[in-house]
Amino acid sequence: MGHRICEPGFCCCGRNPARTRAGCGDAVTSTSTNFKSGPHARTLRIWYNIAQTMFTGLIQKIGTVKRVSRGAGLVLEIGFEPWSRPLQAGESVAVNGVCLTVARFTNTRFTADVLRETESRTGLGELLPGAKVNLERALRAGDAMGGHIVQGHVDRRGKILAKVPRGRDFQLKVECGRVLAAESVLKGSIAIDGVSLTISGLGEDWLAVDLIPTTAAETTLGAKRAGDMVNLEGDVVGKYVAKAAQPRGLTEDALLRAGFLD
Repeated sequence: MGHRICEPGFCCCGRNPARTRAGCGDAVTSTSTNFKSGPHARTLRIWYNIAQTMFTGLIQKIGTVKRVSRGAGLVLEIGFEPWSRPLQAGESVAVNGVCLTVARFTNTRFTADVLRETESRTGLGELLPGAKVNLERALRAGDAMGGHIVQGHVDRRGKILAKVPRGRDFQLKVECGRVLAAESVLKGSIAIDGVSLTISGLGEDWLAVDLIPTTAAETTLGAKRAGDMVNLEGDVVGKYVAKAAQPRGLTEDALLRAGFLD
């Protein structure tokens, strides 16, 4: 199997570098492939990077924060209704859209360590006992892909600017910053606190999503109000497209490789 080390400080879950992402929670893996040559090498490298620990943004359970401890670092203890397939030590669980590694667990609780980088980029450090959180276990090979590709690597936090009723549904307008807005498209996907949603409105530094009653009831988003902060993760495919489209410009190194300079 082709595995890649998950590097603490780069991946939000910060698992032990001796473990591979592919060995964590039976997450999706890729077979051994030569990504260095061939007509599709770049595309293969992109999809290999995407299909490591992966979620879909379809929330499986709403958990409850049972304990928050701060010693050398932040540790969260989360309570939940048991899954039919028991948790395993070292597997990945998305908590409000943040990929965390299960350190210890019982049938109804698990604890996870939170990196300082993760705490600074997400809202996990503000959670208090009793807070409700969205939970999703990592996708396994053969599982249905019902939402969109969610890595659990939060890009930034955003403020809910407005919550507007629309008949039985409601719309959330969320401040997302210019960079994330530029990487997003109408009818594209966005993960808000780990929930896969379709972008229904888009501005220079904001986006809007519409929620049906089922999504509102089965996730924490139904209880959100204007002014609340949420975790945002843009569509990873859009990020790669945006990066590939950036003008590279002429550099001395490029001219040397092209033979224009000695």
